[in-house]
Amino acid sequence: MISDEKLQYLIRIQNCINTILDVKKALESLYGDLSIFQEMSILESASGNIDPDLVSEKEVFMLEEVTNNLLKELESLWRLGNGKQVSKGVVH
Repeated sequence: MISDEKLQYLIRIQNCINTILDVKKALESLYGDLSIFQEMSILESASGNIDPDLVSEKEVFMLEEVTNNLLKELESLWRLGNGKQVSKGVVH
């Protein structure tokens, strides 16, 4: 049985992956198929293979930081109106 702590790690990881995939979908609609989008797709397939016993708080935190940094980098694009809102009413 999975511990509550490990379950929380998996939920946090899945939230990050879903956010990145939402961004990917929005950017693909604007820019077409770029190689970076293929790399982002790897996340989706890999997310089902995460062993909760091998995940640490430090690793989850790093993934959350990467996700937040991606959103910060894209913020100016969205503010300029060149991008679309990724998800209505959802704050990542």
